[in-house]
Amino acid sequence: MRKIAFLFISILAIAFVIASPAMAQGPEPPFQEKGVLPDTLLQDPELGSLWKKYTRLLNSDKISLNDLQNMIASEKSEKAKLLGIVIREPSPSAQAQPAGFSLCIRPIWGPGKVIWKFPNPGQNGARYSVLPETASWLIWAQPPEQYIDGIYRANWGSCVAYKIPDSATATFYSADSWEVCYNAFACAVLGHCPKWVNPCDNNSPEGSWPDHPLW
Repeated sequence: MRKIAFLFISILAIAFVIASPAMAQGPEPPFQEKGVLPDTLLQDPELGSLWKKYTRLLNSDKISLNDLQNMIASEKSEKAKLLGIVIREPSPSAQAQPAGFSLCIRPIWGPGKVIWKFPNPGQNGARYSVLPETASWLIWAQPPEQYIDGIYRANWGSCVAYKIPDSATATFYSADSWEVCYNAFACAVLGHCPKWVNPCDNNSPEGSWPDHPLW
């Protein structure tokens, strides 16, 4: 009987582990969509209070992207300088406002970064190329992540790039699904904002960037 009971308990334990969400396959969805602070920051009441304050504002649908980043930047608390905003960018051909926005945690300090969460973003796949932090020429996108200043893509054509400042992180979930988490204070006060740029414009700060993506 003891052996039978032990075997039954073992089977139950194995079934529990298999059914556990923590063991689910595939990439974890971005934390900003969960509506809560990451566990490591729940112990900071001041930051937690700020997060809840701006989550309520976002849920009310009564605040614009510019108003949100300006409000966060005007906070007296130094902890507010950790708050970031996630934007979901449309294609460059649209040149429209971001498709949506929410909160994230992104310190001001760099470097700028891109995270590739799908295979083959570079030469043999989606044909993204990037301008590294420490170079003046492009290299192919390479998972899992790269420190960069800008993102190019072959099918965006020439004279089109996406700027990633030191205070921002872009995350690509597939070839056409991506978002950017950037520090609100750095954007509103210092002008360090992620944005579409024209590297062919020699009068812009990005005029020294390559004009063309890697083909």
